[in-house]
Amino acid sequence: MFSVPQTLQSVLKELLIQLQDPKSRLFCTYLEDHCLVSLAMLAGSDLGDREFALLYMAFRFLKEERLAMLSLVLTGIMTLSQTDEMARKMKVMLPDLMWVLQCGNKAIKIKALAIFRTVMAQLQREEASPIAVTLAGFLLPLFDDELSQLRESSISLFRDLMKMVVRNNKREMKNTVQCGLLPLFFRMSDQVQSVAKAAGEALLAAAELLRWKQLKQLVQTEQTWRIGESLLERDRSRAQEFLSQSLPYLRDAQASSREAAVRFIALQPLEQDSEPSICSLAAQTIHILGNPREQPRSRWTLRGLCCWPR
Repeated sequence: MFSVPQTLQSVLKELLIQLQDPKSRLFCTYLEDHCLVSLAMLAGSDLGDREFALLYMAFRFLKEERLAMLSLVLTGIMTLSQTDEMARKMKVMLPDLMWVLQCGNKAIKIKALAIFRTVMAQLQREEASPIAVTLAGFLLPLFDDELSQLRESSISLFRDLMKMVVRNNKREMKNTVQCGLLPLFFRMSDQVQSVAKAAGEALLAAAELLRWKQLKQLVQTEQTWRIGESLLERDRSRAQEFLSQSLPYLRDAQASSREAAVRFIALQPLEQDSEPSICSLAAQTIHILGNPREQPRSRWTLRGLCCWPR
């Protein structure tokens, strides 16, 4: 019912009537009732920004309540944010919604991402830019979530955020984007095609932000393996960082991601890894690399990466 604007208006109007009686309680706690009253007032009143902010204070404490109530309220917020005016007013909610992205409930995270997308799209770039920089860091852990919808939504939003930053925030955003390059590269091999497509689009946006012409060309021409080489050529001093980022992908649920990681990282040192599966994988791959017929044509080889200065 909360997902349909007309129905939501009717439901909230009735709730507001019921909850205006101080003795009336529909839910488990006073705070939950108060949150619904606030949501009803937001839906039914033409509030100014200040009044909106005061009413929203009730929602700041929702994280202390049941996830079911938080999910219900977020659904209502998603529906209300469909109007441009309300979406702009909801800017005040965004800092607290970032907390939602850290909670364990995937359905709630998806709703929060949808609200971010709607609200951010209504802001001027000067307003959106500092929020985009902060939000981008919260999205990085979601790129590898087991739920494909979360992977796709977070990567697509990350792409949009890169296009929102203005000059004063570009340096900080570039630092975050640098941390996302390798995960995006691996996600281009995602078995879910919509996720792989979103990762490619985000990597293209990253190349534009970083003014990295070679990366942009390689993404546009879908030269996937050359993209990995380009990341390594760009900054050899980050080889150890790339290695650390790559290791978790050796245990990724998707075979395509594990293969991408094997092809990218320097596997020679991993022959002595404490995990037998990684040792075996390293030995097998090094054996393959020892066969000239199966080595990459490029001057870059995985064995060569092992000899870089650390």
